Amino acid sequence: MHEGDMAIAFSYSGLTQEVLDCTAEAQRHNCPVVAVTKVDGSSNLATMADAVLGVAASEPLVRSGAMASRMAQLMVVDALYAAYVASDYERATHVIKQNYIEKQER
Repeated sequence: MHEGDMAIAFSYSGLTQEVLDCTAEAQRHNCPVVAVTKVDGSSNLATMADAVLGVAASEPLVRSGAMASRMAQLMVVDALYAAYVASDYERATHVIKQNYIEKQER
């Protein structure tokens, strides 16, 4: 992490140890952390973060599919990406074009 960086941590439960470890590491580098987690704000991740983007999904913490929370978090990723591109469209499209791989028909 460098000066000016920001971390975004994703965990619906807010209890995933690997995410909490990464959040703590970002904080050790004085990096602000935005948590994308369940709405209630009571999880470990929510209390560690500088800001919380709450996602609404009614799932128990012990689950097999996690589809509702995953889809809610993916929507947040798409919204953040769109906002980032819109904030500096010229630079963003330049970077996107640099990373573009043209598909070739077989």
